[in-house]
Amino acid sequence: MENTLIKWKFWVGMAVFAGILTSLPFFFDAIENRNGYMFSDFILELIPARNFSIAVFFLIWSSCLLLIIRNIPGSDDDAGYFMGL
Repeated sequence: MENTLIKWKFWVGMAVFAGILTSLPFFFDAIENRNGYMFSDFILELIPARNFSIAVFFLIWSSCLLLIIRNIPGSDDDAGYFMGL
């Protein structure tokens, strides 16, 4: 009984997650296409625009790699370090 309930909750969660991921591009297209007021931000105008995509890419994927390494069973580190165990 409990095993089928867990499977059912898993598949419902996966369907909801897939629905959210499918709808995100349409949502962001709708946001980008709407007209709005452009605020005059004098502080933001003082900060030069820079491309941090490589740094953000490195931080995201290195933290994912660290998560995988730290949660490998039998490693020297705490297996549940990121799970709060």
